[in-house]
Amino acid sequence: MLDQLHDTLTKTNRILKYETLLDSLQNNKRPQVLFKNDTDFLTPDFLIENIDLAFEAWIKMGVYNEVDFEIFKDFILPYRAGNEILDNGNREYLYNKYQWVYDSLQAGKSFKKTLIDILNFEKFNYYNGKNEIYHYSYHIKDLENKKFGSCYETSLYKINVLRALGIPSVIDGAPKWAMNEVGHGWISVYFNGEFHAIDPFNPRFEFMKYVFDNESIPKIYRNCFNKKKCDVTSTYIKTACPSIEIVFSSLTETKMQKFEIASFYREKECKFIDFGMISPNKEKVKFNNIGVDHTYIAGYREHGKFIPINYPFFIDRKAQVRFFKPDTNNLIRSKISRKYPLHTDTWRNGRKKWYKGLNGIVVETTNSNDFNISQKLFEINDTHTINPYEIKLEEIKTHSTFKIFAKTNTCQVAEIIFIGEKGNVIEESNFKFSSKDKLFDGNTLTYERLNKGKSIVISFKKPKIVSKIILQSRNDGNNIEKENIYELFYWNKKWLSLGRKKARDTVLIYENVPKNSYLWLECNKGIEEVPFSIDNQGNQIWPFMESSAYSYEVEP
Repeated sequence: MLDQLHDTLTKTNRILKYETLLDSLQNNKRPQVLFKNDTDFLTPDFLIENIDLAFEAWIKMGVYNEVDFEIFKDFILPYRAGNEILDNGNREYLYNKYQWVYDSLQAGKSFKKTLIDILNFEKFNYYNGKNEIYHYSYHIKDLENKKFGSCYETSLYKINVLRALGIPSVIDGAPKWAMNEVGHGWISVYFNGEFHAIDPFNPRFEFMKYVFDNESIPKIYRNCFNKKKCDVTSTYIKTACPSIEIVFSSLTETKMQKFEIASFYREKECKFIDFGMISPNKEKVKFNNIGVDHTYIAGYREHGKFIPINYPFFIDRKAQVRFFKPDTNNLIRSKISRKYPLHTDTWRNGRKKWYKGLNGIVVETTNSNDFNISQKLFEINDTHTINPYEIKLEEIKTHSTFKIFAKTNTCQVAEIIFIGEKGNVIEESNFKFSSKDKLFDGNTLTYERLNKGKSIVISFKKPKIVSKIILQSRNDGNNIEKENIYELFYWNKKWLSLGRKKARDTVLIYENVPKNSYLWLECNKGIEEVPFSIDNQGNQIWPFMESSAYSYEVEP
């Protein structure tokens, strides 16, 4: 089975065949997982060869990137970078494969440019869908052959390459983001006397700097060989050391507890961030080196359950702490447009582009067999929301054929809906169209790409009166959608419901929200949900987006 898996990884449709093979493992007896210390199977010859090659590469690369012995022993010499399967000859294999690097440097190419060439030499596609049946580590050559993987796996391979060449490197990573409990890992390379962060899939030096300026990150760790992990948060982002008062528990309840700081993620669960130290007077808990621009909650675990000691709190970029203590005597009218932020200009998603891409779309109609004689009905140039875009036709009349034309932008369209004279939806069975099936499947989470200069033609089987055309851009399903069921919660020692509502519009209105609440909106559709708060005017805000370099827009 493993030989078959290895062969499949080298073929063109690698990911699909990889998943098929992993699924097939379910029909086989799952092998027992055995945990062994490296000292149980590493041989003296393996270690001697690793040491010799590490020194050779260090000396050879030192001409172009001089590093001292302390850096060498921690970030070049180690025989492993993470949890990869160790094989004899890995370092020698990579050293020989990348000999061109030394030739490039000798020819006068700068170390920085050569470094980017190394990281681009084997291009990996991002893939984090490893089957739960197969969650074992890989050989370095397996990673090289399959050329896709998680950020951790891709970094792991490239760090093995860099160390084989005598370039100090290590995996750094954030276990969690403000909006993602999965986190991210990247390559940290040492040159010019300091470490530089480089994304494994986008090896540009300025890219990760933009990430750190725009993301809300609680902790960053380094996978050091000589210890389990090193806290390097303060070398990347601004940090704070908050002392949180114990207000919910008595001294007798908490004096023996191991305190932790956590954040709320999927299904309103408190996910661990770091441990803290109780003060000598047993009244406060101090947490060190915590990322700012993030919301936390402090507490301890009892029989696996998280017990809070105070209200959730936000640390702003000035390291000021703001607690979300709800004022149940002061209720405000609140307008809610999403259950997950539309982080529009961040490095990961750029979801603003989804609806901005509709700008430049031209809608034409004709009653002939072609568009030599046609009428321009509308051109979109003012999209400002991810909600459905409605085109009301000035003249309500019979139409035979429409053309949706991407005049100036490549766009991603999820749905096209035609509305009849009496406000009825004209069913798909009444017309035919040129491919692009997902535009009419009733699912707003599927979409079609319409390239700049291309169009889609929709012809009615019989002419129909059309009063309105609705276009839905690609979206994430997190905006308020009509007919969906929502339930709003606020935190007051636990999550308490403020009621369930069926959406009648693209904005939910709640009249009974306690001022200064920390809120969570659940829906019967989708799993992306992030807590938020409400400002004094009743507008929905995500605190980490309020004070950072994020650009986001409130849905009108």
